[in-house]
Amino acid sequence: MTTIRTYEELEGARDREVFFRAPRYRSDAFTALHISITAWDAQGRSHACALLDVSTGGVAVAAPGLGGLMVGAQVPRLQVAFDSVAAYDGAAVVASARMDGPQRVLGLSLVDGPMNLDDVLQLRDVKNWSAVGAQGSLAQRPWQVAGHAELKAHVAELRLLLDEAQSQYAQMERELPWQVVHGETMTPARAQLVERVRQEFVQPWLRAIYACDAALRQSGWPDDPTAEDGANRMREFSQRLLQPAFLLGPIVHRAATKPLGYPGDYGVMRMVYEQPFEGPTLFAKAMHLCGWSMACTQAVRNRKDVLRVHLADRLRLARALGQPLRVVSVAAGPAQEVYELLRDHVTADDHVAVTLFEQDREALAYAHRRLQQVADPRQQPNVKIALLQDSIRRLLHDPELFARHGPFDVILCAGLFDYLPDATAVRLQRRLYAQLAAAGELYVGNLVPENPCRWMLEHHLDWRMIHRSRDSMLGLAGEACPDAGLRIEEEAERCNPFVVLRRP
Repeated sequence: MTTIRTYEELEGARDREVFFRAPRYRSDAFTALHISITAWDAQGRSHACALLDVSTGGVAVAAPGLGGLMVGAQVPRLQVAFDSVAAYDGAAVVASARMDGPQRVLGLSLVDGPMNLDDVLQLRDVKNWSAVGAQGSLAQRPWQVAGHAELKAHVAELRLLLDEAQSQYAQMERELPWQVVHGETMTPARAQLVERVRQEFVQPWLRAIYACDAALRQSGWPDDPTAEDGANRMREFSQRLLQPAFLLGPIVHRAATKPLGYPGDYGVMRMVYEQPFEGPTLFAKAMHLCGWSMACTQAVRNRKDVLRVHLADRLRLARALGQPLRVVSVAAGPAQEVYELLRDHVTADDHVAVTLFEQDREALAYAHRRLQQVADPRQQPNVKIALLQDSIRRLLHDPELFARHGPFDVILCAGLFDYLPDATAVRLQRRLYAQLAAAGELYVGNLVPENPCRWMLEHHLDWRMIHRSRDSMLGLAGEACPDAGLRIEEEAERCNPFVVLRRP
């Protein structure tokens, strides 16, 4: 709140500033304007001058052609213009002369009245405002692009769906009991509410984003470089219309804002695995459920189940042979498949050694807390958990990184290869494969190009990954490990398969 002062409380200048001088402006205050200064000497010759600073009463100029003038000399005519504003046209007198490096600077006092700086400053402000970029100039219109009529229609209809849902869910939230909307217990009423949101909002939202993905691909995106400018403008178009509502969903907000500085952090993965209906309002919960229900998000849960099933199979084999099961998860995140293995399948007599490798300390801390809940060393002394926090760079270059923990029966790398270029992917598969025991298996996950969520991921979450075909995944694995047995293992959505490398 602004404090209003009385006139007796107002203050003026102090010390030498009591003697008012018109403010001076350096030349760099007018970078948006074209400055033209011309001075005429007593012989009627014109000389171009460069502005150093200016006030209503005078200018300081570098004027090589007037170098011979001394203090007190007359300048019959001085003309100063800023773009279309003729700020001064009249006589001047040399008030000062000094050397500034190699150039001589003259201070010229105006004789025929003050300079018109008000119009100049106002013109400067308008031009500066219109030059600040896409947010300041309507002429630039970064969201405008020719064509893409089908995509624009899908985006516009999706915006109407979001607006209608926000309005209706706000009213519903006001009228329903608090515990139905925000309670933790899944009562019949709350289950009915979630199902209603799923049917009337989430399903249409999913159809809309898949339609947007398909419509944008018709232009050649993402494989045609010539389509990139149009795609970027359509990105701006859809973000302007949709992003504020999208970001109200906690899972969408965290994926888009990346509080830990990288995409797909363990916090996003936690929400993917554990929290389908979260948020401060009913609409936020609905938007969260949208993000939670995308095909690529469901694929993450599916691939976790694929890994859990294979881990359980390997555990039964190790149990039958009387051998320990040794597992490492690379870029482990919350290590959900390991958590479920220990929770649901490991008995007190099983010997299991789990190594989690992760760059993120917070992810390891979270995974460790959860694993301790289901594998307390006091109850399961035969379960050993090792946590390694180190960089992928170290993983690529240090052959001894896992020396104390391997060789391994199963190596899991579900999400890391989505971010690695081909050469790095080959090198890392070779490095990990070398850590396998006989008949051990390395699981490498990768999104495939037909992933229908790519428009949502790249245009609204700034989440860019390297999508690879199944043939490309097999090709890289074969290049890395020519003696490995290779197969593709699918998850139910068929957009996030594994290539499995088996050591003979």
